[in-house]
Amino acid sequence: MGKGHKGVVFMTSVATLSLIFVLFIVISSYRIVVGPSPYDRLLGLNVVSVLISVIFITFSMETEMGFLLDIALVFIVLNFVATLGFAKYLERGEFR
Repeated sequence: MGKGHKGVVFMTSVATLSLIFVLFIVISSYRIVVGPSPYDRLLGLNVVSVLISVIFITFSMETEMGFLLDIALVFIVLNFVATLGFAKYLERGEFR
């Protein structure tokens, strides 16, 4: 059981986690489509965005591609700004 075996186990666990995250994305997408209120849709969209970022991070760990961490960070920041803007729009009814 050398170093290669641990790498295979790590890759398998990362792939399994990614599939679980995709399942959570599907469940949260249901909340985006069916959500009874706009706030539920916003929350579902936020969860999907965070899970996509987590998939980027886990894929970056698996493939050792550091630029994917940068992409995930930018995606998270854009998600935060968009969430604030949309929440402000829902609260006031206009952008200012």
